[in-house]
Amino acid sequence: LQADCVVLELEDGVALPSKAIARIQATEALDKLAGEQLRCFELGLRVNSVASGLLGDDVKEVCKAEHLPQAFMVPKVDSPEDVATIYDVFRSNYTPKRVTDTNTRLVIWIESARALLDMPRIVSSTLNLHKNSGFFKLDAVVFGSDDYCADIAEKVEWATELVHAFSQHQAEGKGAFQFRGQMIDRPLLLQALNIIQLVESVGGVAKEK
Repeated sequence: LQADCVVLELEDGVALPSKAIARIQATEALDKLAGEQLRCFELGLRVNSVASGLLGDDVKEVCKAEHLPQAFMVPKVDSPEDVATIYDVFRSNYTPKRVTDTNTRLVIWIESARALLDMPRIVSSTLNLHKNSGFFKLDAVVFGSDDYCADIAEKVEWATELVHAFSQHQAEGKGAFQFRGQMIDRPLLLQALNIIQLVESVGGVAKEK
């Protein structure tokens, strides 16, 4: 049996206190596995997200390996700005020769409501950066449903509580108010109402089925 892809893990599967040792072990594993007869088509490495602040440390350590993975998996890519940061981090740690000669591919994870809405721009940005640099060809875009569902649940909770707070303030004859440390204006209220309406619409369709 030959696996399509074997991925070394540095992200959520590694506890924060163990990140440093995991980087060293992953770097050693890349060189060790490169010298063995691997029963897989692709050897990958999943690094930490841009938002975590750990991506730079991951790449700096892994680039010490003589043999780099065939694919880097980057989770929780939320915007084109994240894509630009990913490219900058790798370019600053790769040697110039590796930048021009590498066949390393890029796999990005879409895991939030924001990222899903912005996915066309995220993908376009990734393709354009590869076209202009010849570096990091986009291999795949993966939808991370677990984190996405958690993100949506948080937004529904926020919207429900905001609308409830608004109703209370209206009943008390109050105008502008703060919610979770943020001044609430009409656009934010409409955003909350739209989220609730969308959830209710989806729930209605599900019940009909």
